Amino acid sequence: MRGSSQPAVVCFGNFEVDLQAAELRKDGQRVRLQEQPFRVLALLLRNPGQSVTREELRQNLWPADTFVDFDHGLNSAVARLREALGDAAEKPRYVETVAKRGYRFIGTVSSTEPLAVSSGPFSAKFRTAFALVRRSVWVGALALDEKAFRKGHKYFTLVNDLERSRVLYVGEDRTQASLDGFWGTLSKTQRDSIAAIAMDMWDPYVASVTENVQDGGKKIVYDKFHIAKHLGDAVDKVRRKENRTLRAAGDDRLTGTRYDWLRNPAAMEPADRRAFTELRRSGLKTARAWALKETAMALFSYQYERPARKHFRWWHGWAVRSRLRPMLEVARTLKRRFENIITYLRHQVTNAASESINAKIQWVKYTARGFRNKENFKAAILFHCGGLDLAP
Repeated sequence: MRGSSQPAVVCFGNFEVDLQAAELRKDGQRVRLQEQPFRVLALLLRNPGQSVTREELRQNLWPADTFVDFDHGLNSAVARLREALGDAAEKPRYVETVAKRGYRFIGTVSSTEPLAVSSGPFSAKFRTAFALVRRSVWVGALALDEKAFRKGHKYFTLVNDLERSRVLYVGEDRTQASLDGFWGTLSKTQRDSIAAIAMDMWDPYVASVTENVQDGGKKIVYDKFHIAKHLGDAVDKVRRKENRTLRAAGDDRLTGTRYDWLRNPAAMEPADRRAFTELRRSGLKTARAWALKETAMALFSYQYERPARKHFRWWHGWAVRSRLRPMLEVARTLKRRFENIITYLRHQVTNAASESINAKIQWVKYTARGFRNKENFKAAILFHCGGLDLAP
């Protein structure tokens, strides 16, 4: 990532941005700005006068494995940022659109001394205090997620409180033992109060919940965004195979359309939407796979289980008869896991809050220029994302 030096405060016009506190102020008064628009601003300010690509912004705002309508999300974040700055896309003073590339900050900036980030270990007293305070807090809906510590499949297991958007526990690796350590930090009353647990379809986590939570098997909710990702990956496998066949025959209709099959058509530009509509109606295998994906996700719009189960049985039969191997494989997976997919209708929980927490953890990691010590990283996550008032 460009812009290696990070100032504590950046000033432009009558605005100042405190990058450490994640605050935007105008004439000394704080301006309300949500997290993602602020992160867009921070990245632009680290590269003033230079264009920052949409791909760089995507990597900064969302982890690589996040399933999200990126174009709509980024456009909304930039629009909210411009609104906060009193800026306009037609006559920009600060944020300029670089056609077919990204954005550029064009205002004149000044800054203070670079921010010093402590790399020393957090004290055991802090972790003890955190654990003691946490044991007195009621726990309702949880989310299980993972966070990469560094490249090479080095992971942490995260347990997040969905109702308060905070991290409750950080365990090394992503094995069953990684999660087993969490349950002992809760009182019996807290364990019994757990109503739902959102997660992806990772068997070690499933085993840990089943063994340590009363009626845990009925409280697991497979995250619908992870399910959407499985379906999207299957569609892309169909597209890639069909594209090779078509290109060999001189037909390039599917070339460069990878992300079109993952986007929401309603968020497309009119010309792009018309072109995509033609593809959807073309009779291509990829179009059939896309229709299967969209129909499968309609399951989550149901309010009652009985019609939802009927819908899934009909969809599964269609997927099996589609003769599209990637869709058949994902259909078998969903059927095998279905009892913890339909629990969404009862609990209405997803891992969306975890993605927001992950983005904040990534920001903590970036501002510290990375962590060499796992314990320091774990303590930093709890300190910044634990959501507890530890003042005496």
